[in-house]
Amino acid sequence: MNIPKKTKTIDWTTKLSPLVHQLLSVRGINKGSMLVINTMKNATNGSVQTRKATSTLVHLIKAVDTDNKFHIVKIDQLNAARRMLGLSVDDSLESRGKAIELARYLSAQYLLYSVIFGDIKNPKLNLQLMLVQSGEIVWYCNNVLLDQ
Repeated sequence: MNIPKKTKTIDWTTKLSPLVHQLLSVRGINKGSMLVINTMKNATNGSVQTRKATSTLVHLIKAVDTDNKFHIVKIDQLNAARRMLGLSVDDSLESRGKAIELARYLSAQYLLYSVIFGDIKNPKLNLQLMLVQSGEIVWYCNNVLLDQ
């Protein structure tokens, strides 16, 4: 018998807001830099609302980025680029290599890569802001507990 995984419900706005503020305080980012935000990767032992989490992350960055540091690549542009590169539209860009390839194809300067991992009862989040050209990580937060 196939038992469905339990879905973890998380208040994404509460958990992501402080991280977005940290992200937007990074110095040296030119105004209007193009940013690709990958669909969060679920590396837990359960089901996590990754689309909702990603959507919340995009919304928060747009709402808080009053200095217009980032121009976020729209989902229709991402999907068109995925098709051109032979990637599934539903591909969550689970490898950094795929995510960077897509960001380069779109001529983005930055990639925000995110992974939810660990036990579903106590999941953690890693976020990395990467320079697309070099792959250098210019900002990160690791092991953020999502269940507190």
